Amino acid sequence: MIPTAASLPSVPPAPPFVPGGSAGVAPNGTRPAAQAPPAATETPPLAGREREEGRSVRTPAATDTALIEEQRMLTELKARDREVRAHENAHRAAGGDLVRGGSYDYQQGPDGKRYAVGGDVQIDTTPVPDDPRATAEKMARVIRAALAPAEPSPTDLAVAAQATAERNRAQAESRNDTGAEGDDRRLSATRESSDAVTAYRRTAEQAATGSTLNAVA
Repeated sequence: MIPTAASLPSVPPAPPFVPGGSAGVAPNGTRPAAQAPPAATETPPLAGREREEGRSVRTPAATDTALIEEQRMLTELKARDREVRAHENAHRAAGGDLVRGGSYDYQQGPDGKRYAVGGDVQIDTTPVPDDPRATAEKMARVIRAALAPAEPSPTDLAVAAQATAERNRAQAESRNDTGAEGDDRRLSATRESSDAVTAYRRTAEQAATGSTLNAVA
């Protein structure tokens, strides 16, 4: 049975953002060799002190790698946000008043902003009571709304399939009702024609009888 409201989600959310590279690790996975401090200095350099205290130091190469990875992830999140919003807006535009509500799943990007990585809207898929023709028309709208995005999700396809089955059932019921009504109309017309013939015959018989009496008189 078609549910009261079906959910039309976009494709599954993207995996969480994981900054690329580990602090102090070069691109090839090896830790940069420590450089010896200048012999003339009395205080070891900052990098040396941090190593002595057990803290890692991000080398310029590792920093560049992390920045590149963050920029790549930010570009992907922005594209994903546009895709998700366009997907759900396509449902709304095609479904009109059948589509309501909606929500988004967000992920925070490396720039601190939130980007939509998933979402869904609700669509009314209930049949119209005692009106198969209206139900068929409504299901046609549901199908258009479910398949409106450029890349319908698996749930979108499932909703469209259910609506197609309901539309076909309603159309068959509507044809049956129309056929029954046609039979009733034909039967009614036959009865009316028969009654008219009977009335005509009675009128003709009365007229003939009246003429005979007048002639006799």
